[in-house]
Amino acid sequence: MGRGGCGCSKVGDEEEEEHDPSYSGPIKSRSCTDVVCLLLLIVFVAGWIVISVYAFMHGNPAQLIYPSNSRGEICGTGVNRDKPYLLFFDLTRCIKLSAALGGCATPQVCVQNCPQQHWSYVMGSTPDLKQYCTRLSPGEFEGTDLKTLVRARKCPAYILKSTKILGRCVPTLGLFKSSENQTKEVSQLRRDDDSEVKMKSLSEGIEYLLKVIDLRGIGEKLISDLTYYWWIIVIAVIFAMILSFLWIVLLRMAAVPMIWFTILLCILLLASATSFSWYRYYILLTAGDQADADEIFLPPLISTFSSYYYNKDLWLGISIIMSILTFIILVILFFLRSRISLAIDLIEEGSKAVGSNMATLFFPIGPFLCQTAVVIWFCVVASFLASSGEPEYSVVDVCKNMTCTNPETEEPYYKHEKCDPDQFTCPTCPEAKCVFYKLGPSTLQAGFQVYNVFALFWLLFFVEALGEMVLAGVFAGWYWTFDKENDLPSSPILSSLQRTVRYHLGTLAFGSLVLSIVRMIRVIIEYVEDKLKQYGEDSAVVKAVTCLCKCCFYCLENCIRFLNRNAYIMTAVYGYSFCAGARKAFFLLARNIVRVTVLDKVTDFILFIGKLIVVALVIFASAALFNLSNQSMDHELNYQLVPLAVIAFSTYAIASSFFSVYSMAVDVIFLSFLEDSEKHDGSAEKPYFMSPNLRSILGDSVDKKSDEEEGNENKD
Repeated sequence: MGRGGCGCSKVGDEEEEEHDPSYSGPIKSRSCTDVVCLLLLIVFVAGWIVISVYAFMHGNPAQLIYPSNSRGEICGTGVNRDKPYLLFFDLTRCIKLSAALGGCATPQVCVQNCPQQHWSYVMGSTPDLKQYCTRLSPGEFEGTDLKTLVRARKCPAYILKSTKILGRCVPTLGLFKSSENQTKEVSQLRRDDDSEVKMKSLSEGIEYLLKVIDLRGIGEKLISDLTYYWWIIVIAVIFAMILSFLWIVLLRMAAVPMIWFTILLCILLLASATSFSWYRYYILLTAGDQADADEIFLPPLISTFSSYYYNKDLWLGISIIMSILTFIILVILFFLRSRISLAIDLIEEGSKAVGSNMATLFFPIGPFLCQTAVVIWFCVVASFLASSGEPEYSVVDVCKNMTCTNPETEEPYYKHEKCDPDQFTCPTCPEAKCVFYKLGPSTLQAGFQVYNVFALFWLLFFVEALGEMVLAGVFAGWYWTFDKENDLPSSPILSSLQRTVRYHLGTLAFGSLVLSIVRMIRVIIEYVEDKLKQYGEDSAVVKAVTCLCKCCFYCLENCIRFLNRNAYIMTAVYGYSFCAGARKAFFLLARNIVRVTVLDKVTDFILFIGKLIVVALVIFASAALFNLSNQSMDHELNYQLVPLAVIAFSTYAIASSFFSVYSMAVDVIFLSFLEDSEKHDGSAEKPYFMSPNLRSILGDSVDKKSDEEEGNENKD
């Protein structure tokens, strides 16, 4: 059947299958499909392992959390064990937030204690000044003029009275309103070029440093929240698994009342959320300016997030969106009520397939754990790669007519050009210096990070495809068996898994590769859009083009995902290669496009509502548990929304895994029905495999086909 290529060549493995009286499920005579794609995946994974080893050898994720000096050494560890705080030489150079995050062109040094007074090199040396200097050779501090050390940027030109905040020395000028005396003291300080330290520039540098501390502090507080309340997250995940399983079991036992209950509950939840949004907007509108009166007592970071809670315009927008969403859902349910009844019958038929092998309900746990392992591995490798960069240096304070040349380019140095501090010399422009800029990844390391992201997508989609094909083989075996009481295999999951692993891993690699390429293009578009915003190039035309590209590739990805799913079903049944199965499924669905669009998608919509209900119930229960914990324990969440977001994401992933069993069962039965109705006519020679109940649900085309054949016979 299959072929060993990794492309859509015109092979003859999708010829029409004639009726076989002995046919009883997925064919057993198969050959390996898309072998080249499987080999490509193996080589790719081997490359990912090599990159991981490189990252582990050169990276240190602690640099992403804890402050580090200009050499990339972490303060408070190793040689800096007794120097836990980070000091910036000249904060007036930190004029951008992006610079303060790691690109501030000023030396940064680990110190034992933060400065407790203002000082400038014009005041002369002090006994504790040496701890604030860096890259000093033995005896250099004592034997060298202080001004020379300052000009070489080995010692700071000035220091400010500072306090310790998250391992960084932050000048107190940025925390409290400056007095006239403090402003006068700052005006007496001098930079390394003998210019006056301007209060405005210094305030901006301190402000950006505080923003950096806020950003990194957010991460540390989030980790603190997750560490302290991890047990609630675990309970929520377990509850999500139990609730999803019970929901599926109830769907198996009583599909009709359970689905209508799901729809009604969805309407009630939407109505409740809409009512609460309008109620919150009314309260804020009535309270006026006093709505956020207590916010001044909150810490700055929490105040930033809580401000959204007291924003009446935000709640007005949420109320309008929820109202429109509720209205759209009600309209859809009203006009599709007859199709919903048919979809419910189709789900009930799918529940029979699931009920024939209840072990399929637990099968998604395996792919889910595999995908979790892939995500964890990706995060670990990404963190090591992000911290594997080498210190980068750039030229600052260049002269107007720069004559010093870069030995690599043999051209005069220009401002912010990369340089090597050990080789940099410029006697004709003494003020020009090669200073630390940031810890940045090289071009090779950036390429490794892109490779890591693509590996994440490919393996996630590959594992997802493996689960889909295994389930497709199980449910196809159920459909294409006449005697479903006696002829079904004893272990259909193992049989389907064995067929898939032995013959069709290449097909899975092919389909997941195509999907990964489209997803990667979407990520690149997002990256380009973010960079355009960063550099202020996001004009109306640019926004329109990027929005159009994102929309097009989003639709393309969903179309490919839908086609892949049906191609896997065809491969599971007939052993086709990827292109042959996709082509076969596409034309089969195209010939029944109305039924596919209306009935199959309505079924997906009903199952999607079920997933949302599970997520909503788990979120409500988790929020209540968090509130009880805050009241009973001497500890409050810094950001309550973040653990709830983690729980919501995990719950949706778990619910999707369980509901995917029903979704795949319905898709396999639906596609098999279309194939069955085209290959057979219900006669004794070519009997239908579909059950009488399924024929009553979907049998319009079957009846029309039979009428047409009878009419042709009468004409003859």
